[in-house]
Order: sequence, then structure tokens, then C-alpha cells
Amino acid sequence: IEKDLRLSVHTHLKLDDRNPFKVGMKDLAHFFSLNPIRFFNRFIDIKAHVTHYLDKTFYNLTTVALHDWATYSEMRNLATQRYGLIMAEAHLPSQTLEQV
Repeated sequence: IEKDLRLSVHTHLKLDDRNPFKVGMKDLAHFFSLNPIRFFNRFIDIKAHVTHYLDKTFYNLTTVALHDWATYSEMRNLATQRYGLIMAEAHLPSQTLEQV
């Protein structure tokens, strides 16, 4: 999912062939509509797990490189549109006081 979002946001770079018939892209959106799966005595919610992973990853990467905040914001929006994931906004400043 993360790789798909990354490649979709960076299509202007012409990184690779995005033809789903050649590359083998699968529609993974239906996995997010599944009810939580019981695995022994635990329930696994695929949608919540993926959402948490992406939120954590995008937040951490934004803190490392604040100038990329727009890219990760676009990836969050794309995750909502394409997969129905409700992502949290990072709420980080776009620049520091020294940069003002």
C-alpha cells in the first residue's frame, strides 16, 4: 500500500511502468472492508493496522524532513480516496522559527 501511494504521488518522475496489466497491481481496497479476523484469541483489524502503520510512517518521515510535508499530505489524501483509510493529519509546522 505504501509503495503504491509513493509511486502514485511521484508519477511525474516516470519511475517505472504503472500499467496494472504489466506490473500486476492488485486492487487491495476490498481487504479494508473485511470485518476483523479472529486469530486464536486475538482479533486482527487489517484496516486499523494499515492505517496506524501509514500514520506512524508518514508522521515520522515528516518530522525528519519538514519540507516533504506536502508530499505526505498528498499521500494521506490518496489513501483516503483510493482505499477509504481515515488518516490523521501530522499537525507539524511547515517551517521552523529560524526559517521564517
